[in-house]
Amino acid sequence: MRKGNVWPKALPLTSGEALPRAELPWESLSSSQVPPARTIDTTWPTNKHRGSSPSWICAQRRPSCRVLPSRVGALFLPRPPHKAVGLLLQAAVIMCGRFTLRTPAAILADFFGLSDLPGLTPRYNIAPSQPVGTMRETETGREWIELRWGLVPNWAKEPSIGNRMINARAETVAVQPAFREAFEQRRCAIPADGFYEWQKLDGGGKQAYYLSRAGGEPFAFAGLWDRWRDDASGMVIESCAVITTTPNRLLAPIHDRMPVMLDCDGAREWIRADAVPGALDVLMQPFPADAMQAEPVSNYVNRPANDGPKCVAPTARASETPRLF
Repeated sequence: MRKGNVWPKALPLTSGEALPRAELPWESLSSSQVPPARTIDTTWPTNKHRGSSPSWICAQRRPSCRVLPSRVGALFLPRPPHKAVGLLLQAAVIMCGRFTLRTPAAILADFFGLSDLPGLTPRYNIAPSQPVGTMRETETGREWIELRWGLVPNWAKEPSIGNRMINARAETVAVQPAFREAFEQRRCAIPADGFYEWQKLDGGGKQAYYLSRAGGEPFAFAGLWDRWRDDASGMVIESCAVITTTPNRLLAPIHDRMPVMLDCDGAREWIRADAVPGALDVLMQPFPADAMQAEPVSNYVNRPANDGPKCVAPTARASETPRLF
């Protein structure tokens, strides 16, 4: 691979449920069609290639994309023109992609120390690209604002990159060019009262779980936000991303990442403009497993358009033995 066009280390895709297939910026192949742990020079499937077999595409041998093996298949990723874009795509496959916010506005306002919080409609299946309620600190104090979930960096050429920017890794958020500035200057807290993860089953398929605090209290995801402006039209988009970390022992059998969860004091500390890096590192640790609960739910939640109490209704877990590693 020539210098100046270097990819970051490949990361596995661990949850196909968090971002619908239609929104992924690549083509997907089954792991049986591509040798594992190998990079293949191949052509990026343009419109004229769609519908062609993966073997025909691979046979073209053009150095314009990379095949990455993963637990759910091999991924075609275009080689980006900018290193930061490559880091964005790298981060995009580490997912926490659905959550709920059902807590009444008055309770949220008291919990997080907010004022003038508008009435909120209960939401049971919040998904990427949707507006999410967010708490951030301004010169006049804390404010509640809705941001689009999917970070659009201020330097991005197109806002569509936000569709792939729903998460950032806690381990590298302070140094990655894609997130470093937002981490230093534009942190936000995203209130929630539960989230979903999908566990892969040995017999095929996945089991959805709803995870929340053991007592049902609200919490907040540690997040980043940014403001993007289109110079031509003047359009402004304010957007956000959720930071993920390693799982606690409750989450580990279900998924290999979990969102950074903050209690009320942690959320207030996270958004402080004068917060020191060391204090932020402490906040980005896995939430205590003893303070959480996990309930299996039906595949009704798999479809982002579905909303309502049925999403969180407990159900019997699939009969297949869960995949632990």
